[in-house]
Formats: sequence, structure tokens, C-alpha cells
Amino acid sequence: MASRPGPIVMIAYTYYPWDPRVAREAETLVRMGREVHVVCARDDGEPPSEVVNRVTVHRVPLSVRRGSPGVYAMQYASFFALAARELRRIRHDHGLAAIHAHSLPDFIAFLGFVPRLRGVPLILDLHEAAPEIYRARFPQARFGPRLAALVEFLSCLIANRVITVNETTRDLLASRGVPPERLVVVYNSPDHAARPEPAAPPNISGHHLVYAGTVDAERDLATLFRAADELRRTVPTSVVIYGKGPPEYRAYLEGLVDGLNLGAHVTFGGTIPRERVLSHLDPATVGVVTYVRNPITEVGLPNKVFEFVVLDKPLVLPDLRAMRRAFEGSALFYDPGNAADLAAKIRLASEGGAEIDAMRRRAQLVYEAAKWDVQTRRLAAAYEAMDAGD
Repeated sequence: MASRPGPIVMIAYTYYPWDPRVAREAETLVRMGREVHVVCARDDGEPPSEVVNRVTVHRVPLSVRRGSPGVYAMQYASFFALAARELRRIRHDHGLAAIHAHSLPDFIAFLGFVPRLRGVPLILDLHEAAPEIYRARFPQARFGPRLAALVEFLSCLIANRVITVNETTRDLLASRGVPPERLVVVYNSPDHAARPEPAAPPNISGHHLVYAGTVDAERDLATLFRAADELRRTVPTSVVIYGKGPPEYRAYLEGLVDGLNLGAHVTFGGTIPRERVLSHLDPATVGVVTYVRNPITEVGLPNKVFEFVVLDKPLVLPDLRAMRRAFEGSALFYDPGNAADLAAKIRLASEGGAEIDAMRRRAQLVYEAAKWDVQTRRLAAAYEAMDAGD
């Protein structure tokens, strides 16, 4: 791939390498022969800089925080300023081949505005749709979603290419006026070329449910626990949760576990390295993904769905627009927030049979079109087009 001299610089308000999408894309570009630097936030105990799997990581002195719109605005503005300084230093020391800005926030793309005027390609990688996430997090807000939509449009307008996570989000952006020729879909599908040996199976008959990811209210693990409480009344049931999130939500979940008398059935396993996620998911009897219903989850297609397909687990998914669009006929769908419905679908998936087996086979066909080898070619094509001046 011919390119300008210097590295591709990815800028992401997240932790690295813990964000699987950023890490997967960065490592993929390295395997293509590109030099990649990542500018990101710094978690407690992380060094300011290091090389991870041949990706050079620059961590600015800021941790990721959530809160009110004011907290988000302060965090985003602080990260923008710190990342701008780090970007100037990298460009001075190493040159600059391209900027790959990961949202949120969308306006991170404006760090590449002046370089783009000088011929440096700019990619905006939209992990989520900002207006939808604003409406989901702050449902009473009126002005905020309109401002988010304007910032999203302007950020897309200055980018050579806009990467989205699925066709539902792509169509949403096109309906808002983003030129369709700039839009590229790159799924959140796992890169399992180096899948480790599976973990030992649990010593349990019945239902064993595993979650690995962010532990927050949007993932609706409370409904999973309530479903487990119903299931364990007739069949032995266990749940293991891996990941971290807001301490207050973890405390809420622990209180719920105590209130349901689920202490002997639920384990909080802490965080696990990205390369070990599949092996920790493998003992699950069913691939269960839970989410609340809100504007952003309606258009999301999370990586964890594909992880369960890789492991050939029968899928139980929330009945949300993007998930049904991708996996219609390949999964059982439950009504989000309905623990009884979730428990019923887990039972049905666990029982197996011809229809469940057919769903698993159809899910494999979906994955064949979405697997990371295919997404690698899409990512490469986007860069090659930019290198050629398109």
C-alpha cells in the first residue's frame, strides 16, 4: 500500500489495548505493513507510552469519566486539547501518513482538519451514532441531540472516509445527508486467528451463562440475573460476569444478587485480556446478549454477538432493530427488559433440536460475510482509495 511517509495516527477517547475495535484495526493495519501510533486516554497504573503488538501507544494524562452533559463536555474538550498536543509532537518526530479518528466524540475528526487541507487523509470511525446516544443517555434533553447531529454531520463532511459498524448506522447517516460514497461498513467482528485454548468447562449441568464486556446499565445485566433466578428454580444455573464499569452500577448488581439470593450462582470475574475473551466465553451453554431498548441500542450490533457465533453457540438476542436485521432467522429474540421472556428463550436455545441447529448454521453464514478477514479487506480498500487520492 503506497502512502505518505510517517505513521497512521489513531486518536481515541478510550483505553488501549482494552478497546477491541481500536486494537483490532490498529493491529490489522500493522499487519498490512503500516506504522501505527495510537493516542488515547490513560487508566490508573498505565505507562504514558509503550509498544503493544507493534502498535506505538501514546497515553495522555486523562482518564475516561462519565456523568452529566457538562462532565462529558469537559472530558471531551480536555482530551481534544491533550490529543492535539500529542499529535503535533508525533508529526514533528515521525511525520504523518493519515489520521484515523475514533468517535465518540465525533469532533475528534477536527484534529485532522488542517492536516487534511495539506493532503493528509482523514478517516472518521463512528463506533456509535452520537444523536442516538445523547437521546439514550439524556432523554429529557432537547437541544443536545440537535447539536450532536450537527457535529456528526460536519465531522463526516471533513473526512475522506466514514467507517460505520453496520448497515443500519450507515443508512441512518446517509439519511442525514452524509454522502453515501464516503461510507464504509466495518463490522465489530472478532479477529480469532490466534484463538487460545478454551478454558476448562464449568462443573455444572444445566445453564451456564457468561458475559464479558463493559458492565453498565445499558448492558442490562439486571435482566440477565432475574432470568437466571427464574431458570435456577428448575435447572442448575450459573452466571459469570467479566469486565468493569461504573462502580455504582456494580454495587447495584451486587445488591440485586443478594436480594435474589443468587450469591451461589453468580461470579464477578474481573477484567480479562482481549485475547482471552473467547476462551472465557467458550464454556457458555448459550450465547446470551442483553441490552436495554433505547435509541443507540436499536442501531448497535456488538462484537459479543459475533464472538458467540465464532464459538458456535445458539444465540439469544434482544429484539432490537440492527440485531434483528443482521440475525433474523439465526437467533431467538427476547423482549428487552423482560426477564421471563429471556428465561424462556434461554430454555428453548438450551434444549437444542433441529430448528436451533438450523439457526446456528444460518448464524455461521452471517458470520462468513462479516468475519474479520472480510472487514480487513474493507479497511484496506478504504486506505488504498485515500492513498490513490480518492
